[in-house]
Amino acid sequence: LKIYENLNNSVQLSKIYNNIGVIYRSINDEGNALNYFLKAYKTQKGINDAAIGVSASNIAMIYINQEQLSKAEPFLNEAYLQFQKNENPRALGELYNNFSHFYFIKKQPEKAKTALENAEKTFISIDDKFGLSDTYLFLSRIYLNENNLSQALAYSRKSLALAKELELPETKMNNEKLLSEIFEKQGNKDSAFVHLKKYEKEKEKLAIEENAKERIKTELNFQYEKSKIEEKELASREKLKWFFGLIILGIIGISG
Repeated sequence: LKIYENLNNSVQLSKIYNNIGVIYRSINDEGNALNYFLKAYKTQKGINDAAIGVSASNIAMIYINQEQLSKAEPFLNEAYLQFQKNENPRALGELYNNFSHFYFIKKQPEKAKTALENAEKTFISIDDKFGLSDTYLFLSRIYLNENNLSQALAYSRKSLALAKELELPETKMNNEKLLSEIFEKQGNKDSAFVHLKKYEKEKEKLAIEENAKERIKTELNFQYEKSKIEEKELASREKLKWFFGLIILGIIGISG
């Protein structure tokens, strides 16, 4: 980052900003992730980069998670327009998933389902099982919310199968909990209990990963704060140099 800032290389800077944002998002630090995604977006806008849509979608996702829908909507729409101009099926599928969250929070389930159906088609076209695991999980939740238990069960099983194949602990955990709720509503107490126990087991596994993420987050925040302090100290030293430089010039002027 420092090298490319010194070179004023906007193309590489936009990529670095995005990658740092992805790292922060991976450890659930949405504040810093948003900061770097916005930096990437602004840099990309300045050079009309083809990856504007990816950054806009990432920004929208964080605003949706924070339920700041008025801030999320323009970024969702811009990302969609960008992907019409610059094809990126993987990112488009993720955008459809983001749209589904947006509409679900707005209590527009039909629009949310349409978005997820579009996501499913997009991910299938590129055999993206990772994206599909999320899409099926989201569809299951919507159908459970509508009390359509047979559809909820079918999509949760699809999502869980992919999560097991790809070793996705969080998705496995979420599906086990979802299946427990579905079987509970169906009156199948035994199956509900089995999946509840599996959920608790997956939750314990995930807790170990989350603790590791917290340690990384603490270390990254320490390094970030340290760099900010160093920047302030450098700025203070430069101000002092400038100040004493003026004094010396004044003394020379007086003595002259």
